[in-house]
Amino acid sequence: MLKKVEISRRWQFTMFLAVGLCCAVPALSQTTMTVEGDLHVEEDITADGNITTGGYLSGPGPFNLKLGSTTALSLGSGAFTPGTDNTYDLGSTSLRLKTLYAYDGDFADDLTVADDATVGGVLTTREILVLHPTTGVHSPLQVKQLFNGDYWPYLQFFKQRGSSGTQDSDRLGIIEFYGQNTQGTPQFGARIRAWQNGSVGTGYVPTNLQIQVSDTTSMYTVAHFDHNALWMRPRNDPGQANDGVAKLFCVNGELYARDGNNSADATLLSPHRMELYQPAPDDPLPWTYWSKNDYIGLKVNADISGALRELEKLSGKKFLYYDEIERTDWRQGLEMGHQRQIEEAKREILEASPEVEIALEDAWEIAEVVQKGVRTEEYTEYELDLNELRVVPVTKTRQVEEDIRIGEFERRLKPGVRFDPATGRLYHQRTLDEIVLDNPPAPPQLPQWVMNRIGQ
Repeated sequence: MLKKVEISRRWQFTMFLAVGLCCAVPALSQTTMTVEGDLHVEEDITADGNITTGGYLSGPGPFNLKLGSTTALSLGSGAFTPGTDNTYDLGSTSLRLKTLYAYDGDFADDLTVADDATVGGVLTTREILVLHPTTGVHSPLQVKQLFNGDYWPYLQFFKQRGSSGTQDSDRLGIIEFYGQNTQGTPQFGARIRAWQNGSVGTGYVPTNLQIQVSDTTSMYTVAHFDHNALWMRPRNDPGQANDGVAKLFCVNGELYARDGNNSADATLLSPHRMELYQPAPDDPLPWTYWSKNDYIGLKVNADISGALRELEKLSGKKFLYYDEIERTDWRQGLEMGHQRQIEEAKREILEASPEVEIALEDAWEIAEVVQKGVRTEEYTEYELDLNELRVVPVTKTRQVEEDIRIGEFERRLKPGVRFDPATGRLYHQRTLDEIVLDNPPAPPQLPQWVMNRIGQ
């Protein structure tokens, strides 16, 4: 029968327990502890070597399992149970879970967080959670729904500012894809990012979704979505590729399509490119057809509105119908477009270098010391009694963290400031307002045919 060992004092020791045997000695330069039974801890344990137990590791909780001088993991009143699925309470949310290891020193083959559908588990990491297999297999991060019924798996990004709402221009989430260059250095490949665009409402946050890709030299914003439309940024004609794939692209703010049937056609979809002719001055709203064929070596620019006007004169029939609508202030429209271009240029700089180095005197502030306390509160949960066909309220208790002010103050880094121990330098997280463009985009201009019809 395995025995249970209780430790109520703080020791640094070498310890081996067989059936009925227990010993403790003062600290050694390299110490280990092996327990074949349960290990119950009332206070701290510090061991310079391995801690091995064949039973349960438990305590009144929360207690700390320390590796060296750093608190690596804080456990609740649960236990480590070899060979079974365990639930680990990571204690205070201020602690960091940096790396999870399986018994062989690698990341666990399967990480299960409360797979019982009635529980809803939470895995919290304050830094990077890395899936890095050492054998020739993929590194999938899989979200699977195992519960019967109308439920589905999903991956959620949640930007939180404590108790306050998110703010305009907050980045709500980013997915990035990297590969290695010829020197073996990770390099950017593509990005999907979302940011708040406007003040929050009572139920939803106005959001833009953007797609960025790179070639061998630069990163490009291809398109982004807002709640009204898909926006395509001006790029180059992708050219004809005999792959059966049709393409949409934007050049100089105009939308084009390339056929995927190997015909080498590229056609303007927004009908206002008067390249090979000038519309008649009395044409109130000229529109055109423009297309080219690379294989034939020709392009065409047809005056469609002009042709219909002449057809009306010859036939006496009406084909063009006009109706006045409320005019938009074109100066304001151009200014809004210019501001969007400036903001987009700043966002690209911010993504490329989100931090800037600052001096020590600018990095700290005096702040009140706040300690974490724990209080017990009651709450109500409901259980379903199918025998009595009723829902039963059940009063339970839980431990809740709270801030305790002790009237003391200390120097600390300002919010958004990071110290890099590898370089000894301090960095501040930048904002859009702090970025100054060396070469801001030029203000957009209206086409001349539009200016001729709206006046100066």
